[in-house]
Amino acid sequence: AHIVFFEEKSIAEDFEQAYWSSSLMRTQQKLLSETANIEKKLQLNEDFYDKYSNQFVSEYAALAPEEDLTESFTTFVLNKRPTGDSIADKKILFFYEYQSLLVLQEQLLSTGVLTVP
Repeated sequence: AHIVFFEEKSIAEDFEQAYWSSSLMRTQQKLLSETANIEKKLQLNEDFYDKYSNQFVSEYAALAPEEDLTESFTTFVLNKRPTGDSIADKKILFFYEYQSLLVLQEQLLSTGVLTVP
């Protein structure tokens, strides 16, 4: 997924703007970036995820915008379209707005191989 968004920078920027521009997310990113101790950083992230789990598809996604993007995209590829209205569901639904990602989803599901144009 990181490779996909290396090529599709504008989609990554749209995702970050939509889901990581709030003061809550900026504060969390600042806190994590200022923490050098990896155990403390992981604990801070776990606590954050526990409090806001409806906003992420996994605990790992709560670490950073790029991890949230790739974890959400992976969930988009591997799971059925969500029917809920949580922020995590909205992140997955975000990808349905891009025809190029729907093509990649179909390609990955049918062949297991990704070809980035």
